[in-house]
Amino acid sequence: MFRKLNIIAQVTETATERRGIYATLIAHSITEEADALVAKLSAKVCERRTNRGREAAIHHAVGAFLADLLRAEAWKNAQGWVYRSLKTEAFSGEEVSYRAFKFVVESLVALGWLQHVEGKRFWTANAFDPSARPFATGGHASRFRMTPALKALCEGVTSDHFIEPLPANPVVLRAAARGRGENKTRGKMMPVPQTEYTTRLIKQMKELNQFLSEFEMRPYRFTGLVRNFNEGDKPSFDWNKGGRLYARGELQYQFQSKEDRAKITLDGEATTEVDIRASFLATYHGLMKQPFDPNYDPYEVEGIHRDAVKLWMLATFGSQGHIRRWPNKLAEDYREKHGIAPPKVSKIKEAMVAMFPVLAEWGNSGHTWADLQFHESDAVFAAIFMLMKVHRIPAYPIHDSVIVRARDAEVAKEFIATSYKTSLQVDIAVR
Repeated sequence: MFRKLNIIAQVTETATERRGIYATLIAHSITEEADALVAKLSAKVCERRTNRGREAAIHHAVGAFLADLLRAEAWKNAQGWVYRSLKTEAFSGEEVSYRAFKFVVESLVALGWLQHVEGKRFWTANAFDPSARPFATGGHASRFRMTPALKALCEGVTSDHFIEPLPANPVVLRAAARGRGENKTRGKMMPVPQTEYTTRLIKQMKELNQFLSEFEMRPYRFTGLVRNFNEGDKPSFDWNKGGRLYARGELQYQFQSKEDRAKITLDGEATTEVDIRASFLATYHGLMKQPFDPNYDPYEVEGIHRDAVKLWMLATFGSQGHIRRWPNKLAEDYREKHGIAPPKVSKIKEAMVAMFPVLAEWGNSGHTWADLQFHESDAVFAAIFMLMKVHRIPAYPIHDSVIVRARDAEVAKEFIATSYKTSLQVDIAVR
């Protein structure tokens, strides 16, 4: 366990402190001014060691952490705060080790340069079943913020003096998740074996990242995509589980609201978001070799609110089989938004199975969420890769949608639809 750190001042938790950006710990300095500052700070940190060695690791950790803290200072919504899980496993496979980060944080706090607010989890009683165990409704990891003393030392150095390099390892492999519900934990990182498939995929990912990084994205800064495969420890795994494309860093386009993404520009040009309607449902039909009508809106169900249908689809395809009751968090979110409880699960299931009979087999079809993610991501990846190779068109994925320049929208729609048709023999609606 990460031992409790001293906090330089008593800080009361507020909504502001629950804001912040994720400390990626991947950036490094690129100017003489930043180099000098990092050297100065790391030298002071190293003075606190009781044993020699690890200077390079500490220097790297100081620079990477400082870059994140400066990014938070520049991002008004963050109010200067960054967050990072202090669990040992959160540093598995990371460029900064747990030991180095632990030492740097303790030292910065002791030097009066860092505020630390410990992480918390929030629990809520089940409003629909008072006898059930409480469920997690959120919380936050440990938060950090520069003190005025550290800000003074950083005068003249900003986040622009640092750069987040493109990922050296753009293919990630994780074991299957453990546990269920609130007790579910993310699968551990696994080494990526060198095979013909992984060698080719890594090469393609690096080529795509290099190409996409050549365009100036505003107001966010593109720092690369990583393709994340899941369930690597299962006997059936053959690079066919998960595989979604994730943008590195929290201040990336993928993590913004649809309204904020609409403001994105590429080299000063307006962009648009090309959406794949009901991607998982279409993908599932393709895997089951059943026809799918892309012109029909699957969320329009008579007598049932559209949001409830979408939530049911999300929960169903995220489960091993048909859900029997609403997951606590989804039910609570729906109640907060609409002021009433969501419709009964059985009512939505009956209506959806009537419209899409193949859904009756979910849970016994041999396919899971990991298969749906893989085939969806494979089709999207093939489309954006070919847009690059054939037309030199940049396309930035968001799982079931893609951001392109407005002038490239029609070509992107054609490539995405063709990719789904080629890989899954299914027609889709691309809007």
